[in-house]
Amino acid sequence: MEDYSLLNFIINVVLFILVAWFVAKRDKNSLVDKGNQVIIRGTVFSRVFKSNNKVVNKSDILKVQIAGKCISLFNKGNNAYDVFTFTESPLKVFTQAKHIFSSAEAIEIKG
Repeated sequence: MEDYSLLNFIINVVLFILVAWFVAKRDKNSLVDKGNQVIIRGTVFSRVFKSNNKVVNKSDILKVQIAGKCISLFNKGNNAYDVFTFTESPLKVFTQAKHIFSSAEAIEIKG
């Protein structure tokens, strides 16, 4: 019985690591540049399953903000589109957002 418990534990740890790696690598798909428009995939599920996307015009985004693991894109109506990332990639996604929305104001909130 203990052999099955140990085997189950090892399999679960390996699967957890693989899923975490797979999802973390998906952060690069958070913002997809399509010319004048950008597809925003704000959650892990929207990046993995490519669903629940938001499409915005580049000219509509006036401010790009990073606070911890969340990148917020503010439009003309001061509404925000949030992109949630993992530990090491928020700065990469923030840099990508600043590049895509080059005319937008970039704000970095430390804390």
